[in-house]
Amino acid sequence: MALVGLFLGVGLGLAATRVSSSTKCANNDGLSAGKSSAGSVAEQPSEKPLAPQSVSDAASEPSGKIRVATGAAVAILGEDPIGLLDALLTATPGDMASILQRIQRLTGYQQMLIAPHLLGVWQELDAQAAARAIGEISAYSDIRSVLADSEQQRLMDLLKTDPMAAWAQIDENTLGTRAASTREAILMAIAKENPEQALEMSAGSFDAAVFEQIASADPKRALTMLETSPPSTSPAKLQRLLAAIARGWAKIDLDASTAWASENITSPTARTDWLNEILAQHDPAAAIPHAFSAGFVRGPDSAENLGYRLRSWLRDDRAKALAWLDSLPDSRIRNTIICAAGKGLYGPNEATLGLSLLSQLPGATSQERNSKSDAMKRVARIWMKEDAETARNWMTENLSTADATSLISEFSGEWARSDWPGVETWFRHLSPEDQPKAAQHLGEHFSRIDPDAALSWLADLPKEAKLSARSAMVEALPFEKAIAMISAVVTPGERDLGIYRLKNRLRSLDIREFRSLVESDAIDSLGFRSEIEGRLAHFGPEALTSIAPSIQDESLRATAYLIAAKTMARADPDAGRAILIGAVVPEATRQAILAEFDTALVSPSVQGGEAP
Repeated sequence: MALVGLFLGVGLGLAATRVSSSTKCANNDGLSAGKSSAGSVAEQPSEKPLAPQSVSDAASEPSGKIRVATGAAVAILGEDPIGLLDALLTATPGDMASILQRIQRLTGYQQMLIAPHLLGVWQELDAQAAARAIGEISAYSDIRSVLADSEQQRLMDLLKTDPMAAWAQIDENTLGTRAASTREAILMAIAKENPEQALEMSAGSFDAAVFEQIASADPKRALTMLETSPPSTSPAKLQRLLAAIARGWAKIDLDASTAWASENITSPTARTDWLNEILAQHDPAAAIPHAFSAGFVRGPDSAENLGYRLRSWLRDDRAKALAWLDSLPDSRIRNTIICAAGKGLYGPNEATLGLSLLSQLPGATSQERNSKSDAMKRVARIWMKEDAETARNWMTENLSTADATSLISEFSGEWARSDWPGVETWFRHLSPEDQPKAAQHLGEHFSRIDPDAALSWLADLPKEAKLSARSAMVEALPFEKAIAMISAVVTPGERDLGIYRLKNRLRSLDIREFRSLVESDAIDSLGFRSEIEGRLAHFGPEALTSIAPSIQDESLRATAYLIAAKTMARADPDAGRAILIGAVVPEATRQAILAEFDTALVSPSVQGGEAP
């Protein structure tokens, strides 16, 4: 990319002689897009020159400047783009159509590289035509983004001196996703001086941004103007416009706006939009009680939005925010607000508040328990990562035993890695009722840190804790050690459950784990033969051929060779047969699998390319 970057930097320097120094530039992997001043050439990343010609020398002879890069860049771009850059140097508006046709014949990648240079020269000649043309020749999102940025900035600059001209030059094809925000900004600027004209310019669409702007200065005027809305305006659109007026009104009189909005905004969607805007624009200590008392918080969604905003109030004035929470009469709404606020309080100085709030939540239903657990885990995960010792101590002293045990064990991986004796001491002091949950998490962590030590730890656990730990360890231990662990289980029900989990895990073993398994003598210990044979078919012939010699079980080894040969035969029957000829098996076994291979080779399934 360094070479491409140099080529583009040189090419852009050419365009600089034709381009105003006020236009913005954007860079992407050495690609300079938009217009640049001549001085910006010196700011390009330093590259080893391709010829002993300085940038200043090249600048005096534009055509020669391109030739500096030609020798090496032509291999990347081909000669046509070089010629196009030459043509761009002396282009007139009448030349651009033919240049565009030449660009359309380039590859997509070449178009992407040359488009910024086309923009740099052509924008000086006809900015709108340049933007449209480049949008047509390139489907690359980065080029379209550069064009949209450049065009939006141009219109915003024009807006300062001539809003009407800026409005007239809006081109949605060029602006893309920025068209709506550009349109809104221009309309709002016009609405400050002439709201009636702004509404007329919006072609009867009654833009919400215009009404918000008008209401921020004169709410009554905005309401009077709304009365002239077209009969075809839908009820939903009218509600959005009312919400826009309420938002603008709130900027000058929050009390009056809230009282009026509570009576007139009836759509749940419009009410939520209003609430979000009000909470974002105003001090939450004033806005939250206003919104709540006016009835804008009616369900879980709006309560959750309010909870997010409550966090800043809790940070600024914890006592008043908590007092307001305690005053809420609807426990369901209150709990939703607490959950939304609490899980956002996870910083070093506020995690205690977050967990304290969340610990108050009830857990009567499974949904409540899950919401509470997920929120507390979010806070604890971040706090344990930042300061594990402080977090553990605080949770042990301030949370219920069940909550503290769950959270500490859930995120005890790093603690176990650095201080297993400390973890084990903590675990041994838990009550028998709390040990199983902790054992599940600790068993998983410990199995990944020290498998042998984890198995020794497991042997000494009480029964319930052992069952819980084993359920996690069967997934976390190296597979062969997990087999040994389950093989040692004597209780039929526990053994069957372990075998079931091992079989599920076997289906996803990677090539390294599978090789380790088949090299051992544990294949038949738990009745895995059929599952192992099924897993063989998931590996390619090269992998199977490399694994097969080390398989201890002779019958399974022959099966691996045969599966590899049949798979290879779909593309090359002779290569498939060669696998069996070279198989490390007794001669009688070789002849048997060769015969089976030959039979499968002439079957329709193999000839059709399907699995034998």
